[in-house]
Amino acid sequence: MLLANVACLGPDGRTEWYDTRLPIDSLGGHNWATVFHIWRMDWDEKCISLYVDDRLLNRVELEKLENKDESGTHPFRQPHYMLLNFAIGGHNGGPIDDSCFPTRYLVDYVRVYQRRDQGRK
Repeated sequence: MLLANVACLGPDGRTEWYDTRLPIDSLGGHNWATVFHIWRMDWDEKCISLYVDDRLLNRVELEKLENKDESGTHPFRQPHYMLLNFAIGGHNGGPIDDSCFPTRYLVDYVRVYQRRDQGRK
């Protein structure tokens, strides 16, 4: 299962998820894991859009993402850093098949772009 998630704090203090789930079969099945893919996140003043190989997976309007704990904080209108993560199993990822270990997480490159009209703040 492929997950494309964006989250903020919900009114009850729990994480409020905006997610899309796609079976790997819909992306090419077993062969999908044998080649590199281009992941992309477009994040502007209006929304966050998540893509893989130019296929839109999820788009969330930023106005939905203000934390709902009455703090007035908006997690996506603050400075950020990049974290590359290889999550295996768990509730959303399903049970772990131990036969897949050991495994590798290969990243060929990471690029970050910023529009000229959105200078550092």
